[in-house]
Amino acid sequence: MENLEIKIRLDSFSRVKAALARMGARYCGILRQRDTYFSCPEGRLKLREFPGKPAELIFYRRAEKGARRLSSFDILRVSEPRPFRVFMGKCFPVRAVVEKKRLLYYFKSARIHLDTVKGLGNFLEIESEVRAGRTAARKLLNELMRELAISSGDCIRKSYSDLLPRRPKP
Repeated sequence: MENLEIKIRLDSFSRVKAALARMGARYCGILRQRDTYFSCPEGRLKLREFPGKPAELIFYRRAEKGARRLSSFDILRVSEPRPFRVFMGKCFPVRAVVEKKRLLYYFKSARIHLDTVKGLGNFLEIESEVRAGRTAARKLLNELMRELAISSGDCIRKSYSDLLPRRPKP
């Protein structure tokens, strides 16, 4: 699967929430997520855990250039996250652990995340599905950026794991 995505830092969510309401975006609730990033030779590998639910092992590759980044990914459901995380940590060193509270919205085929990331602050992420083609995904992302008054210069070109201080090597 593929997404076209952007990320920006926010002081508060109020302006974005008001714009999303005005646009008719659908609020879908709060997600608490713990992402454990593992070192791997190519791409990125993370275990995403949700309280009381199965986890997801996510492998992705993303172009880190440009404001609108294309990401291709695969997801594997993990029913026993805790022992799986320990097992994975024996095979692949842990690079970073990202804990966040995510407010989830949908607008057309885009996922909109208002994230509060432990140790980093508040962020807006938009992921536009590429299922209907890259041109359609880019068009939707541009529409959202226009409606939310986001310029390409506002965009952060790094993962949350890259923004956190590096973990000491064992």
